[in-house]
Amino acid sequence: WSSDVCSSDLDTELFSGIHNLGRYMLLLAALLIPAITFLSLKMARAFTKPIRRLMDATEQISSGDYRIQIPVATGDEFGELAAAFNAMSDKLGERDASLHQQVEENHRLLLSILPGSAATRLRQGDQELAERHPHVSVLFAEIEGWDELSQSLQIGRAHV
Repeated sequence: WSSDVCSSDLDTELFSGIHNLGRYMLLLAALLIPAITFLSLKMARAFTKPIRRLMDATEQISSGDYRIQIPVATGDEFGELAAAFNAMSDKLGERDASLHQQVEENHRLLLSILPGSAATRLRQGDQELAERHPHVSVLFAEIEGWDELSQSLQIGRAHV
């Protein structure tokens, strides 16, 4: 019986280190898992924040606000993407302004050759105007110097 007690004490003494190691590993895992989870969430937010900012700015551009600029805070790929986005936004704004200017110029040209009501109807997409007169063409000719000449002549002196 004494050899059994001795062997039991020896087993306890031999395996106590293993049991202690198991408890320490469990305690370490209990501490590390929440810490790693917390750090992972912080890193995920750090990666998704610039992407969310880009998505929000994209929505603003799609609604017609080309003045939106994303701050370029870093020199990494996110910073490069933000800089490229800002350049694209500027170019879209310039093209939109140019397009609006061209539309206004076209409208002024239309008003110079058509009565105001007809020009407005055409501008609004009225196809009936053209369909009622299928064999009519409009010719616009600009004679160089004609405006100055016609303005310099007095009304009574003009002979046609």
